[in-house]
Amino acid sequence: MGILIKEDYMAKKQVEVNTLKTMEIIKANTEFLVALPWNGKPAWFKIFMLNATQLSACGNFSVLPTMIQEDEKLSESEHMAMIKELKNTQENVFKLALASPSFAELSDMYDATDTLKRVRKTLIENAEKLKELPDDDPDKAQLEREQEMYVMFTGFTLPDDFTETLIAIIYQRNNSDILKTSEDMLLRAAFLAERGKNSPHDHIHGNFTEFHQTEIDRHGWYLLSKFREEQEIERSAKKGSFERGSF
Repeated sequence: MGILIKEDYMAKKQVEVNTLKTMEIIKANTEFLVALPWNGKPAWFKIFMLNATQLSACGNFSVLPTMIQEDEKLSESEHMAMIKELKNTQENVFKLALASPSFAELSDMYDATDTLKRVRKTLIENAEKLKELPDDDPDKAQLEREQEMYVMFTGFTLPDDFTETLIAIIYQRNNSDILKTSEDMLLRAAFLAERGKNSPHDHIHGNFTEFHQTEIDRHGWYLLSKFREEQEIERSAKKGSFERGSF
């Protein structure tokens, strides 16, 4: 298939470099060889750096720390939907970014594993059980949750260390200033952009990719809109309190 597992000094050092905050932006549409962790072992891959349009087309994924914090406030059902969306986005990214071995080659490798075969067998068995259980049976709800987790497992089976490292490289999280941005910085930038009739990213200076700039703009305008809504609610509440107190 072409996946090369290496434990030599060069491969290990390359994986270490990938996790460092080198602050050097990699140009979009660049293709290069890189060692990534694969279940704890370095493996060589040829990857293709995506541009802002390609990344946006892959799905909704934010590299901003403030957006990640918003996700932590979701309900259980919303959190599950968010995970599904995230996994689908990652899969789309990998289909474009993995040159050799390709995403299809990696998927074929996992399709042949005994673990995946057992999970697929369990999915079929559970589907038959669900047909027989009445809707008000408490076991049905539990089985449906388990079935959903199994479906997610079959849909995305690549190792976590590989996934996290490749996503960090493609979105250039560790070699830029994007993780240093804060909600206050984004809101202030949106205020300045509104006044200057330009974009929030024009008021946050640092090492950013084109995709990072679109994220700064999108979330900056969102925070400004949210701030204005909260101000209006507060004004309405004060006005109502004043009117009641006047009688």
